[in-house]
Amino acid sequence: MRGDFSFVLTLVLLFALGVLALAAKIVQKKPNAAELLGKLSKASGVIGIIAALWGVYDLISTLSNISWIARVSVLLLLTALAIEAVFIVLGFIFGYAMVASLLNEQAKAKGEAMRQKLTGFQTTLGYASLILCAWLLLVRIFPRLMFF
Repeated sequence: MRGDFSFVLTLVLLFALGVLALAAKIVQKKPNAAELLGKLSKASGVIGIIAALWGVYDLISTLSNISWIARVSVLLLLTALAIEAVFIVLGFIFGYAMVASLLNEQAKAKGEAMRQKLTGFQTTLGYASLILCAWLLLVRIFPRLMFF
């Protein structure tokens, strides 16, 4: 049961992060999507915090089982690490504003500087997030893809 919850949460977070990261491009191509994206953007801080925490949790889990995962499938290991990187970086970008109010001034300045640097990768990570979401669905339907 936990595996299904984990899978669904990962898919939902990947999709939401991808859409949030590409919101400007989506609105540019489909202006009528602005209202729907506006609703999702209101929750971007919460989505970001959940994604970052889930990414750290998954990274710890992956690293603690790395030898087993690598023996089963290197592609599985690379997929897991890519998902965790997307979660942590996009989660930080979107969740930082909510966490910043709890930080002292020096930490805020460092955090904002890091967020500004990472924002340059937002579009690329948005595409990566959606591609990973599609890849996970494909692998769920055709599990042998992970073990070619």
